[in-house]
Parts: sequence; C-alpha cells; structure tokens
Amino acid sequence: MNRMELNKPNAEKIIREGWPLIEEVFSQEEIRQQFEKKGLAISKATISNIYGKYIKHLNPDLSKESLDGVPIQEIRTTGKASLIKFAEGLMWIIASKKRLTYDFTQEKFIPISIDSGAQSELVTANPSTYILRTHENGRRSITEKIEFIKDAKHEVIEMGIRLNTFSKYFIGRNDSEFKDHIVALLERGVEFKCLMMDPEAAFTRYYFEDRAKANPRELQAFKEMPQILEDLKWVQNEINSMNMAGKMRIFLYNNFPYHHYLTVDGSEKWGKMMYSSYIYGEKRANCPVVELYQYGSSALYLRHWKAIRLILEQSQEV
Repeated sequence: MNRMELNKPNAEKIIREGWPLIEEVFSQEEIRQQFEKKGLAISKATISNIYGKYIKHLNPDLSKESLDGVPIQEIRTTGKASLIKFAEGLMWIIASKKRLTYDFTQEKFIPISIDSGAQSELVTANPSTYILRTHENGRRSITEKIEFIKDAKHEVIEMGIRLNTFSKYFIGRNDSEFKDHIVALLERGVEFKCLMMDPEAAFTRYYFEDRAKANPRELQAFKEMPQILEDLKWVQNEINSMNMAGKMRIFLYNNFPYHHYLTVDGSEKWGKMMYSSYIYGEKRANCPVVELYQYGSSALYLRHWKAIRLILEQSQEV
C-alpha cells in the first residue's frame, strides 16, 4: 500500500468501509473514548452525525427517530477536518482490533503482513497515535502501568530481575492503588504471570557480581532476593485464596536478563508490551521504557515476544 495523506474523499471511503468492521465491538461512546486516549477529541454529536450520514442508511433496522440520543432531523454535515480525524482514529482501532490496514489503491481494508513494516502503512497526523513510544525518563508510574494493563482479556506477564518494586506495590501501598486493579483482572479470568531470576541459581549470583563492579549496592540487592520471593509467594497465596477465575503465578528463570517486560495479551493481534533494556552501570529504574504494539510494529514486537516465550518455557513455576 502506498502511503497517502488523508483527504475528505478517502476519509469518507474509510469510514464507510471501516465502521461496519467494528460496529459490533464498539458503541459510539466507546469509539469516542478510544479516540480520546489517542489524543483525537471528537464530540458525541459529531460521531452521531458521521454515523447518520455514512452508516445508518446501510442498516434499515435502525431507529428512524434518533442516533444515540441525537434526533435524526438535527444531523448536520460534518466538516472536512472532523471527517479526517475520525478516519484516522478508525484506522487505528481497526489495525488494533482487527489487524487490518486500509489499502488506498484497492480502497478496502486488507490484512497487515507481519513482514510489511506495518507502522509505515498506518496513516496518522497525530504523534500520540504512533505505535512505538519511548519514555526516556525510565520506569512508569503505578497509574501508568494500571492504565496499560487494565483492558487485558487473557494474560498479563511481568518479567524482571528481582520484581522488588512489583512486590512492594502489593505490600507497601494502599490496596486501591494496585492490588484491587489486579484482583479485578483475575476476576475476569486474566492470568497474571510473574517471572524473576532464580535467587538460588549460580548464574544469578554471577550476574549481580558483575553489576556490582559498577555499583557495589548490587551485592545487597542480590542478598535481598530470597525475601522478595517469599513476599511474592505471600501475595500469591493471599490473592489465589479468593478463588477467582484467573490466577497469579510465579516463575523463576535462569537466563541472562536482557530486558524488563510488561506484556498484555502478548499472543493476540491486539497484544502490547512495555520493555526496558538493562543498562550496565545504570539504576534499573532509570532505564528508558519502550511501548510496543503488535498491530503496528509486528517484526520488532514478535522478536521480543519470541524471547519472552522462550524464557517462560524454560522457567520453573513456584
């Protein structure tokens, strides 16, 4: 697909082709909320107007009186800028949920190829919709992490070296800040998998001894690992005793730790992850974080996902 700038005619085609693809998944209000998350502010009335002009006539069973509370007689022509903004957001949602991209030559949505470099195919005028985002100031806040994982449907994976900060979210914070959100996921049947280096493995000790050459405090960090694991087990027992549909699971790995990962539904088409490379001589909390989404950066995403799965397969569940 050749990359093109959006204009009114192709925006109208995108809306007519694209909205029916997600109509059963998202209500108009949910579409507006999705747009808002990506910095595309479109009013409820404008969305109803667009629906009335471009979609309603395709479905004769819709009410003749109103659309989401907006009377039919009040539907007005939508401006060019709003149409383009809506089409841009619609393409983002369809790429995320359906793994389809709009082909301007064929004038239809087609599957995104894993090897196609799909991020160059997603037309966007707004940097907030870009599918690879870097946070140079390091570790994300609790609020940002909760926002990232809250819509998980099947699986969340937190993989680190010690998971010390992660364990403290449960033990040293008010339940409403973190624990309650994890419980809500498990109640929906989401599996929460925690991976940390095996505190008893010789490989782990060698790793920390090497890091201690640049930062002597790393030796103390290594000595704290058995207690961190015990803390995590206590959290696991407390949570799993609630007998929810999903479970919290702990795994120990004995591999060289290249990255910290936080993944959401990693094997799904809408999968996403945050990863942070461990920089020698730098505090782990200061290492830049990258957000990566499968629908828009497939080759890079799948390489990282493969690494996560390999480590998980070789790890031992506690």
